[in-house]
Amino acid sequence: MKKTFTLTCLVLASIIGAGFASGKEIQVFFTKYGVISFVCIGISFFLFYYLIKLHLTYGNKFKPATFFDANKCIFGKHANIFNIFFLVCYLIVLAGMFAGVYEIYLNISTPIWAKVLVVITAFLCAIENSGGIKTMNIINNIFIPLTMLILLVSALISFNNLVPQNNIITINNTVGAVGSLIVYLGMNLLLTSGVLMQVGKNYSTKTIKNSAIISAFVLVLIILIFNVALYFNNISTEMPMLTLAFNINYWWGLLVLICIWFCVYSAITSLTYVIVGYFSSSKQNNFAYNLIVVFIAYITSLFGFSEIVSYLYPIIGVVGTIYSIVIFLKLNKLKTKI
Repeated sequence: MKKTFTLTCLVLASIIGAGFASGKEIQVFFTKYGVISFVCIGISFFLFYYLIKLHLTYGNKFKPATFFDANKCIFGKHANIFNIFFLVCYLIVLAGMFAGVYEIYLNISTPIWAKVLVVITAFLCAIENSGGIKTMNIINNIFIPLTMLILLVSALISFNNLVPQNNIITINNTVGAVGSLIVYLGMNLLLTSGVLMQVGKNYSTKTIKNSAIISAFVLVLIILIFNVALYFNNISTEMPMLTLAFNINYWWGLLVLICIWFCVYSAITSLTYVIVGYFSSSKQNNFAYNLIVVFIAYITSLFGFSEIVSYLYPIIGVVGTIYSIVIFLKLNKLKTKI
């Protein structure tokens, strides 16, 4: 049970980043499609479960040292080309995370201080990653459950101000919602696969299955409640769930801000850990390597949070969908040989 809990917290920490915790991703990939988005959220439980289990199982079977080593098993002699491409995708999303941290701090500070606090976040990430996956697990086990609970409560409180919406289900909305769901799942699993493939080898098949079910349930529960809050409040800001929290009460908004920051921070540590593995798996616990990666991402983040989430995330999502299909075919081929 302890291993299931630890693995679940790691999965959630890897997926729930700036766009997710702030509600921006939910708004872009679900809410804008209206009523049909709730049907897609229900379907997403089964897909989340299967895809999380798929990536963990791949790590369990092939036991790669890093995400990039896993690609050598998949793409063979062409792995280096794909690894560079995936490295760029990871850096783009990491930049989105730092841009998200900046947007969070703008709610309570000036732009200059917000940038200073982002730099501090980068240093904290490099320090934590120096302790390796064990340190990351300890921190996630403590704060992820607490953070998830507060974010859910905050969304539920905002239900007091729901405004009825008139929404007609159309063919365009339905097609758009289904396509958006596929892209969203692909994006999240591509970003999470780096960690899942590395840690999958440390867990049994039963633990992997249980963790996949719990992770999928928690993710879908949060998406569903966030979607209700965003759909009926009809709010459009850089960080809509944070805006709703501050509308409730300033101090409550501050608490939710801290929770969103931790979600972003935990995702940053996971992504950085995977990216540093590109240079060498032995360097993943190296402070200097982690520091270089986070500051490259920070400079890239100056393009802006909304632009990264709205335009680049969907492209990465398409790549992630194709990548998941390739992993499925690889595992299926292995089963056939056995």
